[in-house]
Amino acid sequence: MSLNKPATALWAACLACPGGAETIYLDGVEAAKYNADPDGYAAKHFGLSLVEYLEWVRLDGEPYCAAITKGGFPCRNLCGPAQSRALEWKALHRKDYCGVHSA
Repeated sequence: MSLNKPATALWAACLACPGGAETIYLDGVEAAKYNADPDGYAAKHFGLSLVEYLEWVRLDGEPYCAAITKGGFPCRNLCGPAQSRALEWKALHRKDYCGVHSA
């Protein structure tokens, strides 16, 4: 009787994230889920919705200002650390104010 379990086939997936990519290793079941919806899988992996995930990557992990401009549109100024981890970004995104709107 062996103390070790039999080997399991693993697949590597590179998930886009601010600053590059994060490599994760998947078994056959998880690889099938990933291949069916790569962005959705990545979003779930990082604890974000699909919309949040796509914006997090597009903004390179830097949160937007929470203000509404005089024209009625959300401010597009960035106001936080770049390349923030997903949950840190989610906690800051549209929750703080840029230099223009903090006064």
